Amino acid sequence: LSGDADLYVSAPGLNVSANEDGTIDDVEFESDGLSASSGKGFAVDFGATYKFSDNITLSASVLDLGGVKYRKNVHSFSKDGDFVFEGLEYDINDDKDFDEYFDQYGDMLSDMYHVNSKSSSFGYRTAPKILIGGEYGIWDNKTTFGLLSKTRFDYSKVSEELMLSANFKPWRIFSMSLSYSLLDGHWSNLGAGMNLNLGAFNWFMVLDQVPLRYAKGESLSIPLRTNHMNFAMGFNISVRDKADRRSGRKAETEVTAVQVVE
Repeated sequence: LSGDADLYVSAPGLNVSANEDGTIDDVEFESDGLSASSGKGFAVDFGATYKFSDNITLSASVLDLGGVKYRKNVHSFSKDGDFVFEGLEYDINDDKDFDEYFDQYGDMLSDMYHVNSKSSSFGYRTAPKILIGGEYGIWDNKTTFGLLSKTRFDYSKVSEELMLSANFKPWRIFSMSLSYSLLDGHWSNLGAGMNLNLGAFNWFMVLDQVPLRYAKGESLSIPLRTNHMNFAMGFNISVRDKADRRSGRKAETEVTAVQVVE
């Protein structure tokens, strides 16, 4: 690994000590400090839908326009010159404790990076995303088929994802969806979701990038060709004024709470 690099970390409860030559001596976590806030950020989303015809709906949105600034619990490290990585050997059937593998990573980082005595605040912008989609309905729109394009703008590259979906809406209060996506250059990503619409309360749950291929050992299976799986769950609460309730129009104001796990 050739070149220079800087590593910035903000983690509550993290303590890093250095040797005389500046290399990392020890890294410890204190559980008492885990609840402290290290930074603040802000991001906004914009979106719209257009009913082209009775069975064709178009949509577009721009997501994650914002950034995060970290001012507390900040540590910075630097790497100068070259570093030779000799690799780590894994055996799927090995009963070795994970801590032993982690120690090897710790030794590698200790040799690669030096601790900076003065650490300043740092920040980064979130990766904006542009989503453009279309949906075509049959059987009185109780079954629809959709195509969604997702363009992600990272710091140095632009990536594209495509999703095909089949959506089932047998009743007003319940719907579900199945998806098949092109992610990370592979057409092997399944997803599923469901939605409950109970008047002013709407609850949803979605899951995608479900692994389809696994490496099998004696007591362990490890997913192949995917490095993470997404799970999201949340709810919306719709608020209507008196005129909306009399006319039956849907509310324009929504209070949303969402929990996302990746």
